Amino acid sequence: MSCKSLSFSLLSYKKPVLVTNNFCEGSTSTGKTDESGLICQETLNSILRPRTWIDDEGAAWMQEVSSTPGSRTDVIALRERLNYKLRQRQSRPVGFCPIRRELYSQCFDELIRQTSINCSESGLLLVEVRDEISTSMNALIQLYESAVAYTVSKDLKFQKDEEGVKNNIDDLKNKIQGLETELKSLHIQFEREKEEMEEKFKLKEGELLSQIESLENTNKTIKATLQSLLTPSSKQEEF
Repeated sequence: MSCKSLSFSLLSYKKPVLVTNNFCEGSTSTGKTDESGLICQETLNSILRPRTWIDDEGAAWMQEVSSTPGSRTDVIALRERLNYKLRQRQSRPVGFCPIRRELYSQCFDELIRQTSINCSESGLLLVEVRDEISTSMNALIQLYESAVAYTVSKDLKFQKDEEGVKNNIDDLKNKIQGLETELKSLHIQFEREKEEMEEKFKLKEGELLSQIESLENTNKTIKATLQSLLTPSSKQEEF
């Protein structure tokens, strides 16, 4: 009999059986409670559904959970297998860990199986508790993932904004450097033009002083000439 390679589970299962025309070869489910008062396989399957798969040859297989009652020794062995698997798969001891959650979920299903065999009502109640915890955990995971996504988006936006600010700072530094270079150039140009203006002013001042001096000399000459012309006339009037 060829069947699919099954993954490990802490939940106890029977041997896989081949499914043909809605009939499981090797299944002994009767749908009734046996003489000892233990739960029947059909009711147990409604609490913990069997595993089903199709192998490479197209044959359908099913594996029901075990209907063997659990003992104190089984519970101790279950704890040992749980601790071993936690170490083997290197689960995180704190915080959210999918591996740890999966193993503890399998362990809880096994405890539900053992309890359901002796009391189906207790098993059904434990299933409700399990589903409620799972729903709450999924909501917390979704909230956590949303918070992580929000934090990541904010961090990316902050990095983008920070990069933009850095680019603006670099641009401003370049502008400041350009303005400083332009200011130095203007200062040199101003000093050069100042020197040229001072030289032109000195030249103009020299020209004006020369003109003033020339005019003063001309004025003195004219004045002397006038005086010389007027002096003889004054002497003739005295006679």
